[in-house]
This record gives sequence, C-alpha cells and structure tokens, in this order.
Amino acid sequence: MSNKVWDEERIREEFKKLDSITGLHGADLPITFVKAKHTLRCFYIDTINKKRKKFHFSLFYF
Repeated sequence: MSNKVWDEERIREEFKKLDSITGLHGADLPITFVKAKHTLRCFYIDTINKKRKKFHFSLFYF
C-alpha cells in the first residue's frame, strides 16, 4: 500500500495529467480543503456566476 502525500501540489499534478488527456483545464481551478468526513471531494460550480468553479477536498481523507 502506498503512502503518497496528497497535498495541493500532488493533486494539481494529477489534474495536469488528466488535462493533457481530456483537453480540459482542471489544474488551473481553485482548490479548497475542509475537514468533512462524509465527502471525499467535490466539484462546485457557482450557481450565480457559472464561470466560478472549484474543487473541494476533505482533509480527513487527504
């Protein structure tokens, strides 16, 4: 079992790999962290301003 450290830098590296495959730009979006135990990660789109998007990760898991 691997004990990789999943910090913001590591997450962005993975997003960059996915971006190169998909042509998207997830690595450029904001990333936030909280202590939620019920959610591993989320992708949010602001309902008022559709251009504001972000990834949300739980510190409990990462």
